[in-house]
Amino acid sequence: MKMTKYSAEIDDYLRQIVPGTPFKEVTAKVNEKFGRDLTVKQVKAHCNNLKLRNGCRHGLPSGYSILFTKAEQDFIAEHYKGILTADLTDMLNKEFGTDYKPSQLRSYKKNRHMSSGVDGTFRAEGRRYKLPKGTRIPGSEKGWFKKGQMPHNHMEVGAQVFTFDGYIKVKIAEPNYWEFLHKLVWQEANGPIPPEHNIIFLDGNKQNCSLENLYCIPKDEYGALQSLRSENPEITLTAAAVVKLKYLALEKDGKREHKYKRKRNNTAGSDGTD
Repeated sequence: MKMTKYSAEIDDYLRQIVPGTPFKEVTAKVNEKFGRDLTVKQVKAHCNNLKLRNGCRHGLPSGYSILFTKAEQDFIAEHYKGILTADLTDMLNKEFGTDYKPSQLRSYKKNRHMSSGVDGTFRAEGRRYKLPKGTRIPGSEKGWFKKGQMPHNHMEVGAQVFTFDGYIKVKIAEPNYWEFLHKLVWQEANGPIPPEHNIIFLDGNKQNCSLENLYCIPKDEYGALQSLRSENPEITLTAAAVVKLKYLALEKDGKREHKYKRKRNNTAGSDGTD
């Protein structure tokens, strides 16, 4: 491996210029002064051997900016107090003939914790302006709801909508009372849904709410039925009967009492949805 040799003169020069100088700039100066063709990586490695540090975070001195020149940075530091970033950007561009954007200047100020002290809030008599409670701005009445006025998306009683998971809901009363259609159909024929029971669709189609496609099943049996369900209503009905026999056998053996005990507490709020 070829070793790069550095003279004592180069070492002395490095000791003079490295502190506070980015290594890219150090490399350029060394190459220009001594006619070398060194890379930044080589110079950094040699400086490390000499225990020289430039004190620059990420290779740049503190406060150094790649975007703004030293004169522009001094201008910003002198004028940023008490002025909006957009206005300061206009001043900077006029002064130096540049085309900076407010977002660039805003990032520069934020990184250096430079706050203008201006929050952009409208103020009256030196205080933050706030409308008194109950104040009505003239002309705003045009956008108010009138008494008895219905919103444009109001739906009449009996209207049907689809839920995000595919069920059909029906509006049963004003102002905004809804119920699942399959529950309404089953309850109209059989009365209230028993506590801890679900109403399921025998063919798996949540939009087929005909009475012959609906079946009431205890929730614990419903869980065991999931792996046996089919799109064929007769097969699903047979599977439900098999599950019921299994649970009756467990209950007879006394095993269901502690493992599959149904909750018979106050469960009137159970929605009974499949």
